Amino acid sequence: MAQVRGKKTSNSIHISRRSFHSSSLINKDLHLIKPLKIPKNINKILIAPIDLETIELNNNQIPVSISFSYILNNEIFTIFELINHNLLLENPEQAIKLLWFNFMNKINDLSLHKIVIFSHNLGSFDGYFIFKGLLELPDININKVNSIIDDLHIFIGIEIVWKDTKLIFKDSFRVFPISLQELCNTFEVEGKLHPYNPEFNKITLFENPNLLEQFTEYSKHDSICLLKAISKAQDIYINEHKVDITTIWSTSTLSLKIFRLKFLAENIPTLTKKLDALIRLAYIGGSTDYYFKYGENLKHYDVNSLYPKAMCKPMPIEFLGESEGTNLKLENIFGFAEARITTPDNIEIPLLPFKIFNETLHPLGSWIGIYFTEELKTVEKYGYKVDLIKVYNFSKSDLFTKYIQYFYNIKKFATGASRLIAKMHLNQIYGYFGRRKTLIETKNVFKKDLNQYYGSYTIFSEISINENISTLLMSSNLDYDIINEIKGRTDSELILNFRNIKSQVGIAAAITAYARIEMIELKMLLLKLGIRLYYTDTDSIFVDGDLPSELIGNELGQLKDELKGGVIKKAYFLGIKKYGFLDDKDNIHSVFSGIERNSLTWNEIENIANGITIEKESPPRFYKNLSNLNINIKNQLKTTIQFNPRKLLFNNKYTPVRINIRFLIKMDYYLKIIKNRIINLINKHHLK
Repeated sequence: MAQVRGKKTSNSIHISRRSFHSSSLINKDLHLIKPLKIPKNINKILIAPIDLETIELNNNQIPVSISFSYILNNEIFTIFELINHNLLLENPEQAIKLLWFNFMNKINDLSLHKIVIFSHNLGSFDGYFIFKGLLELPDININKVNSIIDDLHIFIGIEIVWKDTKLIFKDSFRVFPISLQELCNTFEVEGKLHPYNPEFNKITLFENPNLLEQFTEYSKHDSICLLKAISKAQDIYINEHKVDITTIWSTSTLSLKIFRLKFLAENIPTLTKKLDALIRLAYIGGSTDYYFKYGENLKHYDVNSLYPKAMCKPMPIEFLGESEGTNLKLENIFGFAEARITTPDNIEIPLLPFKIFNETLHPLGSWIGIYFTEELKTVEKYGYKVDLIKVYNFSKSDLFTKYIQYFYNIKKFATGASRLIAKMHLNQIYGYFGRRKTLIETKNVFKKDLNQYYGSYTIFSEISINENISTLLMSSNLDYDIINEIKGRTDSELILNFRNIKSQVGIAAAITAYARIEMIELKMLLLKLGIRLYYTDTDSIFVDGDLPSELIGNELGQLKDELKGGVIKKAYFLGIKKYGFLDDKDNIHSVFSGIERNSLTWNEIENIANGITIEKESPPRFYKNLSNLNINIKNQLKTTIQFNPRKLLFNNKYTPVRINIRFLIKMDYYLKIIKNRIINLINKHHLK
């Protein structure tokens, strides 16, 4: 047995009595995700949805109306502010500023003090206009306007203190990720009265009184129906889960709060940044692969709630220390392991994924990687050779079974809002534990002061609000190695900012690994039964035969027939997220990344499979420019689609990629991009 030393644990579920090496990976300043006490009383915070409508002017979208609805003494009131048309023609910028100034004064006159305002697409649309509009209010203190932006440059929230009122803007779509009409249908309130009229997006709108009246009613009604749906949701969550949805930001944070209030029975320690970076290498995602190019008479099956099923397994909780892998047996450890992997030469379907340069492969050959120990145990029994190098030992516990059983039983039998709520909380909670330790922070500054910030802060992007104000996007919680590299390449002394992030990537990595284990066992069963596998996605398969009846059903982890007894007449599988098929009712199904689902004809799919490059015209799309908060519509965009598989193809069968990598690849693709942006911006400003 390896000579090890370290800390003790009182966790009775842990199966090993060994102690482990202590190291810098152990969290001495421990942060915990703790159970929450159920509140006796909840003071419901006032909700008031907002709806912005825009028109196209000089190739950009500009806001021309703001609709704001709220409930007072059980009666719905609406504030509607329309842009000054004459001023819009003379001076669009001043017209927009006046629109926001008039609107904010009317809000302040309500004497609401604090209000949470939901927009049903704050992140990718409304937030661009709201944030800029608030920062351009007369005599605004720019330090009183704050925003939260994620790593996809999507607004999570915006906050402002304006005179006597604090307004917090949130995205209802981030909480309920369905269309406004679907949201209204789900919560059984009146939805949209009329579809959107494209004529609303033209400046000629103001020249047509009837059209302008329709536009006004459309805008008002959008905020009213969102108010009705969100208010009903707020009441349901307070009554059933003791959570006010105004206190959360997303489905995942809502799920976590419910979990901590009603189901979490122990503290979950967070990980150090160094340990987080190592374990994150095992957080790979779903197993997607393709095996045959063409098939006929196929079946398509999908797993019921694959990730919730995976969450019912033991989870890694507390880091206990690290051990050298020499002389350790895989069967006796639990946690994560750095290991040299060697695949069997004769395996038909490679089982273990390997991520390199933001691409996930299922290769043959040999490599070094970090994996969840239970996944390594699974592939070892199917012939993989696993040579342990270093082990990161964790205690284990059943965290989620009661939570999953509670919501899955609701999902099975409920309809409407109850089913939507259950489905959301089954699928969204695990992602919260995988949050990065790095954060994006924003700071509003005057442009005359920019040089004081570049070279002192880890700035990777700048939003130009106007000729006087910019918003800086800064990355906090960066690893010291990255900070030192930035300093060395820019000759800068950076001010470091660190904030506690309550995530635990080991749990997220374990859940995704358990999900892959479920799919591994299914794949190997198919081989045993002589059923050919053509394509597999995270939780679905395409095969050339019927599955045993005991695998089919509505229970957690069972499979369902996606075509309900139907058959795929013919299909092409041309790469990851590149396939199309024709079912026995002559319906064409196509999934090709970058274009609208089911938008290809069968002739187009065949042409791609035969090596012909095609161009597909995309529908009009909003294109967003974070650097100046402009949004415009681009029409007649063309996407090129061609057959260029990563694998070699022989006689309709794809040959797995073969690799031989003798070292652990630790590079984080996302952090590399952030680091290079920071360096480029600092050097750019130093040259001025």
